[in-house]
Amino acid sequence: MSKTTAIVGRDLSSLALSAATELGDRLESATGASKSTRDLAHELRLLFPGEDRRPQLPPETTGLVCGVVESWEQVPASSGYRQSSQAAQRIAELLEKPQLTTAEIERLVQFCLNLFYATQPNALMHDVPGDHEHILSMC
Repeated sequence: MSKTTAIVGRDLSSLALSAATELGDRLESATGASKSTRDLAHELRLLFPGEDRRPQLPPETTGLVCGVVESWEQVPASSGYRQSSQAAQRIAELLEKPQLTTAEIERLVQFCLNLFYATQPNALMHDVPGDHEHILSMC
């Protein structure tokens, strides 16, 4: 993994987690868009430049991140970069919207968490005991 790839993934991941946290706080209060949600919106606009251009993402994360963005609007898989860019732009607009409904906030929190997990540098695994009956060991 190149240094640029690691930086983009880490930055996008931390922005997504911060935005999810701030959006969760908005469920409790009536505050508008916050720094993290604005930062994530800005990053989405930079990463998804529009038209039929490839997103500005490392090759190993393009499919995962595009999948998370496309799942926002339930667009068919492999629908092209134009669909991903359009969805990313709509998500960015919503992230910057001063007033959101509870349903919009909950949906954005889910998007941010999905984006966070998709951009983790290593897969997150739960510790499972080695003697668990459904674990097959290759040792």
